[in-house]
Amino acid sequence: MNTITSSFADQYQDYVVVPLPRLSPPEYTTIDGATLSQSIQYAAVPFSGQAQYISSCLLRRQRQGLVVTLRCNYRAWQDECFDVRNVSLARFGWVNKPFEVIKATWTEDSAFELVLQETDPSIYDMDAGFVAADVAPNTNMPVPWGLPVITNLAATTGDATLLRLADGTVIPQVLATWDAITDSRVLQGGYIEIRYWRLGDLADTYRTFRALGSDTQALLRDVRSGSTYLVAARTASVVTQGPWCTQVLTNATGKAAAPSNVTSAAYSLGSGRVHLSWEACTDLDFKLTEIRVGTSWAAGTKIASVAGAAFDWVQASTATYTLWFAHQNWSNVYSATPASLSAAVDASVAALYPSTLNQAIGTISATGITTGSVQANAAVLLNSSGFIATRHGNNSSTFADTTTKFENAGSFTATYYAQYDVLSPPSSGTLSGTGTRTPVNASTPGSPVTLSVTNNNASALLVCTIYDSTGANKLASFNVTLNVSSSP
Repeated sequence: MNTITSSFADQYQDYVVVPLPRLSPPEYTTIDGATLSQSIQYAAVPFSGQAQYISSCLLRRQRQGLVVTLRCNYRAWQDECFDVRNVSLARFGWVNKPFEVIKATWTEDSAFELVLQETDPSIYDMDAGFVAADVAPNTNMPVPWGLPVITNLAATTGDATLLRLADGTVIPQVLATWDAITDSRVLQGGYIEIRYWRLGDLADTYRTFRALGSDTQALLRDVRSGSTYLVAARTASVVTQGPWCTQVLTNATGKAAAPSNVTSAAYSLGSGRVHLSWEACTDLDFKLTEIRVGTSWAAGTKIASVAGAAFDWVQASTATYTLWFAHQNWSNVYSATPASLSAAVDASVAALYPSTLNQAIGTISATGITTGSVQANAAVLLNSSGFIATRHGNNSSTFADTTTKFENAGSFTATYYAQYDVLSPPSSGTLSGTGTRTPVNASTPGSPVTLSVTNNNASALLVCTIYDSTGANKLASFNVTLNVSSSP
């Protein structure tokens, strides 16, 4: 019912029943889509204003059609028809919702049963008008539909959103941001659904990311550098989804910036080397630090590419060198401004290294023996005169050969290490004493290597490698040939 045609016994016309203007609120007829009329005669109402008020209350009350039957305990026995009670039932989303008692009865099993119809104080308000909205909603629970639309969606990429993988490579990501959602249907068990796909691909090739309902940003992966992507988002509850927002475009342009410049480059002269150091690079997109020597970065010669922040440079010549440092990223882009460093190498460093490694320092031979062997010791002597590489030889009889290959004027007192390895195996006979790294100092040139034969000629080519005082870092190496002749 949304229209009432009424009449009443007018006290001013000797109680003759006269009609009232038809009451048909457009707020009700519009939402109902039709005129639903009812005729009522108020025989006991003599005043027109009162009759119209009753019609208004009837129309407003008819809009509240929720009726519920509740089985109650004995505290409800005192309720009577037309009483109003506030009911709270979380199951239906009711919190102190007013209901009017329209029936109160006992049941056959001695329970008390109430039939209630929803009501609202505004129904009986003398000055109340008519509104299309339900003045007493059937439930306070949120409706599942009508979820909010994502607003101010934005998508950006760049160096700040790069992702470094376990192998060190760097890939771009898209940062999607949006305004915070306050709707409880999304915050409690819901989520934000983000859909993105590359421009030009089929629409069904999209990828989906789900963020928490309380989130305001998300990083989207699996994007290609240099490609343009479409991004859209919507809210969702545990029941349904909201509409998609207006999609935005972004270009995955990560890794655009050059790595930072090298800082705090320095050097120090160590035991047989120039120790180079610099401030460690903290860039996410960092691969190596390259070091060059020369008059400029462009004209320089590369001497090392280092993943750390230090390098020991082996240098033989006494001079002042200009070194250049630049970081390199995974796109092989270098620092915008390479750092330079002037390093002066003096004799204390250069003397430990010959200008050419793997020098041949001669042949040790023994002839005129029928059966025997020859021993070789090509090692380093450390004494007050400096650093000397020598070769020594003898056999079981009396034989010796000592030749100085190179030396310097420095003074060294530490113990170094020497090790023989086979370059060419013996042509005949047996070889012993190789593969062992032994200490070398001024009085002990190192353990010898012995080539033994029985009635045969034999020869072997060895390499003697010299290591520093730790026994780990190579300083120099020398080639030695051993010959044994059994011919008289």
